[in-house]
Amino acid sequence: MRKTKCALMMILIIIFTQITVNATIKETYKFSIDGCNYSMDLPKDWTFKSSSNKNNNLEFYKGDILTGGFIQEAKKIDLKDYKYVEDINTAIGKAKIYQLETLNNQDKTIIYGVIKSEKSQCAMYVYSDEKDIRKNIFILKMLLININNN
Repeated sequence: MRKTKCALMMILIIIFTQITVNATIKETYKFSIDGCNYSMDLPKDWTFKSSSNKNNNLEFYKGDILTGGFIQEAKKIDLKDYKYVEDINTAIGKAKIYQLETLNNQDKTIIYGVIKSEKSQCAMYVYSDEKDIRKNIFILKMLLININNN
C-alpha cells in the first residue's frame, strides 16, 4: 500500500511539473520562517493580496474568486474538528493535510495544509465544493510542494 501511495504521488508530481513547465508563473510570494527564506509560485491564473485582517496573511484569487490563502504565523488554528487526510513533505517541513466538512453552514469545504517547523507553524488553505474535494486536495498539495527554499 505504501509503495502504491509513493508511486501515485510521484506520478502526480511529474504531471504537475509538466503542467507548471508549460504554464507561465504569474505571481511569486517571498517569505521567511525561522530565519530561512522561501518563495512560493502560484499558477498563472492565480493572484494574491494581503489579507485585510492580518499583515502576514495572504488571500489567493482565481480571477475575482477567493480560492484560499496562506497564513504565515498560524499558531492559533484549532484542528480538532478537522478530518486528517495525509502527510506530505515540503521545503519547510512535513505538512499535514486536514479537511473541514462545512464552512459556516455553507456548501463549502475548507482544506488546510499545516506545516510545523521548529519554532513556528504556517498553513495554506483552499476552499472547495463537495464535488471537487479530490481535485482541490491535489491543488493544495501541489502548492505546498511548490514552496522553494531560497
